[in-house]
Amino acid sequence: YPALGHLLQNHYSARFSAHQGACSAILSPRLLRHHHTATQPQQKRISEIFGRPDVPASKLVAQLVQKLPGVPKDHEDVGVSMEELEKFAGWMFETHGERLN
Repeated sequence: YPALGHLLQNHYSARFSAHQGACSAILSPRLLRHHHTATQPQQKRISEIFGRPDVPASKLVAQLVQKLPGVPKDHEDVGVSMEELEKFAGWMFETHGERLN
């Protein structure tokens, strides 16, 4: 997960001129949710560290992000439309598809 997250965040940051920290806040909960099955043991550990072992790590990270002042929390917060996001996702898959699955 960390390498995948870093790859996506770097490209997201460059394409949309979003701060790297904003990329982490926006993308991390989504990446965790998408890769839950493949990374279940690691995500269970994240939930345990939060002291809530029965709550999905993606939800806990999303809740943490919501509490951070001044940090963009969604694509719209950094000016990324759904159309732009779909184009970005298509480009990422075409360019880096073998790494994303």
